[in-house]
Amino acid sequence: MSLKPLARLIAVSLAALTIAAAPQPGNAAGPRPLFQLPFACGETWTLATYRGHDDYDIDMTATSGVSENRPILASYGGTVGFAGYDTGGGNMVRINHGNGWQTIYLHMIAPAIVSTGQTVVQGQQLGRVGHTGANSSTTNHLHFEELADGNKTESYFNGVPSGIRSDGDPDTGPLYISGPISPAVNVTSRNCGSGAPTGMLRDLTLDGLPDLLTREASTGNLRVYPHTGNVNAPFTGSGNVVGNGYGGMDSLSLADLTLDGRADLLTRVAANGELRLWAHTGIPSAPFTGNGTVVGSDFSQMDSINLADVNWDGRTDLVVRVASTGDLRVYYHTGNPAAPFTGTGTLIGTGYETMNSINVGDLTLDGFVDLLVRVAATGQLKLYPHTTNVNAPYTGSGIVIGDSGFGSMTAINLSDLNLDGKTDLLVRTAAGDLRLYPHTGNVSAPFTGSGILVGTGYGPMTDID
Repeated sequence: MSLKPLARLIAVSLAALTIAAAPQPGNAAGPRPLFQLPFACGETWTLATYRGHDDYDIDMTATSGVSENRPILASYGGTVGFAGYDTGGGNMVRINHGNGWQTIYLHMIAPAIVSTGQTVVQGQQLGRVGHTGANSSTTNHLHFEELADGNKTESYFNGVPSGIRSDGDPDTGPLYISGPISPAVNVTSRNCGSGAPTGMLRDLTLDGLPDLLTREASTGNLRVYPHTGNVNAPFTGSGNVVGNGYGGMDSLSLADLTLDGRADLLTRVAANGELRLWAHTGIPSAPFTGNGTVVGSDFSQMDSINLADVNWDGRTDLVVRVASTGDLRVYYHTGNPAAPFTGTGTLIGTGYETMNSINVGDLTLDGFVDLLVRVAATGQLKLYPHTTNVNAPYTGSGIVIGDSGFGSMTAINLSDLNLDGKTDLLVRTAAGDLRLYPHTGNVSAPFTGSGILVGTGYGPMTDID
């Protein structure tokens, strides 16, 4: 939300960006890419403008939690035309998507985590929401634009026009018309690439919805249950077999480790403690093939393996617990898809030996990955909010957010399954039922009640991810 008195400065600043970004004469814009909202899959944001803002310009603020520091994701893949500081726009990124199309992201809280000339994929993190730049108010927000042949145009998300067209000011372009101002709208993101992780379930079928991956105990087969789009019954049927021979693995996790915007599979071999990576093939019916690639060794001493972006650099890190000591260690993603994790990791916590379940997800609605654990002795769920300190992300004794009734659950996962932008809790009971606890929106009590039955017959599965 830029300051009204500086509207002309905004126009000058953005005009300069547009001129620098314009393609060579004669290159008419090609078909519009399938742009997505530049925020994590499932999050809902308010899109608005105001008089003097410039037509088609959009200010985006979160509808739940706080906007400050929330990850900003690439709306579509392309090449970073500029990443740096602009006097009016503050920390910013401009992406060239080809065929004359570009997107602009302004007012980031800190310098972008991508660089000029870098190739990015849809859903890759660019930076975080802030209010830097002379033309920004003190309200944290993202200023976003789509351009065709260097000219501002109405933004579309997931193929749907945003409706943000006119700022109502006859003195500002490109429409130069007097009123009315386009009304604010709420839009839910379907940007389900490698944005900020919300849980262990991931989009395997490449339709923008989080799917369920299981492994059968008797066969070692992997089964995918595609999300139905129905939040009351997200998973139905018997699933689709997408892999076999996984019986020798004792840990399965999903995340984008190859930095291509698709969910990859990371497993641990029970016999030797090797970590093996199966890169998503891009084929929904056969997402993982071959024998995988060894990306780590000697992880047999770890009894909990999770994947999450702990240091919020846009890449997925590896979080493990050492069985003998209860220490938490993080292996930060190297940026090399062929060798994402190296070294012995960094100690980020101690005293977790009394926990028998460890999960990660943004439960406090601030855009940072929190830690959810279950206390073995009591069955209670405890939340460790991310401190925003990457060297000590989880401190203290945690906050009890679930009672002893969770002690009987045989699997615990976190993901936004009801597609409202908040991380939900999915558990499996001893009877093999799946129960969903939708996030309440209350960060002090995110999960209440007895949950909603969303599946039966999952008892024979040894892994639910």
